[in-house]
Amino acid sequence: MLSRFVLIFFVPYVHGFISMAVIDQRARNSKSIHMNLVNQLKPFFPIVGFYSVMLAPIYGNGIIGSPTNFDTISPRGSPNEAIYCPRGYCPNYPRHQNSPTFDVSKDVLRKSWEKMISKQPRVQRVFIDDESDRIAYVQRSFKFRWPDVITVKFVEVGPKQSSLATHSYSIYGYGDLGVNSERLRTWLDQTEELLEEPN
Repeated sequence: MLSRFVLIFFVPYVHGFISMAVIDQRARNSKSIHMNLVNQLKPFFPIVGFYSVMLAPIYGNGIIGSPTNFDTISPRGSPNEAIYCPRGYCPNYPRHQNSPTFDVSKDVLRKSWEKMISKQPRVQRVFIDDESDRIAYVQRSFKFRWPDVITVKFVEVGPKQSSLATHSYSIYGYGDLGVNSERLRTWLDQTEELLEEPN
């Protein structure tokens, strides 16, 4: 009789107690493993945070990055930009560099520009407006992925003559070590070289 009572009442109780103890121990072990993993990964948190910011979408919200309006653009509060404009463009930016004039139509110039862009590293097109003939890109630096925004507008300046307005600026930092200016000079030179190639 006693043995039956033990089997019916005591054994299930002991089994339940043991099961709860096992579950509690597993939970503690899991928490301990989790904390150990977090502690091991802590040195990498700043690196992950940095690249999360650098690689985050930074374009299109009108606050951090947006296409340039060459009719209204004026100098920024920091020298981390460069701009080339045809004569008569960028009226609010008097210290701009003068863009060259090309003896081709606007459409031909645009095709050569886009061919040049296709050869550039780490460039992503993020905006295109055929009505205003503007295209905008983001190019990131090789190592740290600093993002710069570049806008180009194609301009007809005469019969079978065209030019372009182009603006390059950095998202982060005060200075740019001349990177934006060098980029635009290089891109303009490469576009001109493509135009001079025989068809």
